[in-house]
Amino acid sequence: MLLNNASPGTVIASRAIHAGAQACFDPWADHLDDAAREAPGYLDGLRLGQTQGLQHLVFRFRTEADARGWRDGAKFCLLVSQADYFSVGLRAPSN
Repeated sequence: MLLNNASPGTVIASRAIHAGAQACFDPWADHLDDAAREAPGYLDGLRLGQTQGLQHLVFRFRTEADARGWRDGAKFCLLVSQADYFSVGLRAPSN
């Protein structure tokens, strides 16, 4: 339950895994999950896998500010850069 009127925030890390690199993705995703759990405002996380090597990691935070803090933080950025060796990051188009 949220104690104030702030809306929860969400961070989605979507990756297209290179063929044959799933074995690299799984431990990386575990590290990302662990790091998110340590972030302020973390509520929960979910992994969604699709065919063709598409993977989505969804993290929910107590507030949008908590989500932005995690997404823009050094740990998240470092882990995302490590994933670039075995996958491609996917971004939603900006308006």
